[in-house]
Amino acid sequence: MKRLASRLSRVSDVFAPLRDCLDRSSVVGRHALRYGLVVAAGVAIDKGFDPPFGYWIPLTASVVLKPYAGSTLTRADQRLFGTGAGIAVGVGIMAFATTASARAVLASAAIFLTLAVLPLKYGLAIFFLSVGIVPLEAQLVGAVGPEVELLRIGPFMELSGFTRTATRPMDGTASLSNSNPFALSCGSK
Repeated sequence: MKRLASRLSRVSDVFAPLRDCLDRSSVVGRHALRYGLVVAAGVAIDKGFDPPFGYWIPLTASVVLKPYAGSTLTRADQRLFGTGAGIAVGVGIMAFATTASARAVLASAAIFLTLAVLPLKYGLAIFFLSVGIVPLEAQLVGAVGPEVELLRIGPFMELSGFTRTATRPMDGTASLSNSNPFALSCGSK
């Protein structure tokens, strides 16, 4: 009987962190729920409306969404402005890169720069990624104009506006957490 109680205690100890995360005050639990709902909504939009390159919607949501409002806003703003500037530059450069080989060189150089600056500055990496994606998408669909590329920027504007209003307390004060975003604790400490 003691042996069974000991085993049950060990099983309970194994599931204790999961039980802690299922609490309403758990940052990790709330983030997991929010993440699942937002990515599912992005997939539903992609499947329901079938926009060109709609896979960017859930992909972007999964990259931008963070456990804390401040880090999500920062990431959304960097994604918005990096993507907008990158699309503008990429579409402008496409006037000069008219052959498939020129587009391949442009895309390769931009992707190299993306990986080079990613550890340093996320927004700059997204800028170079967007510059490189424009010629790749042009190769896939034949021609890419601003109207197709604006589809990639719309979700970022929505996300940035939504997170600015949805995370603000009723009294209008800012509530950005100074907690460590890399903490593994599920408690509300």
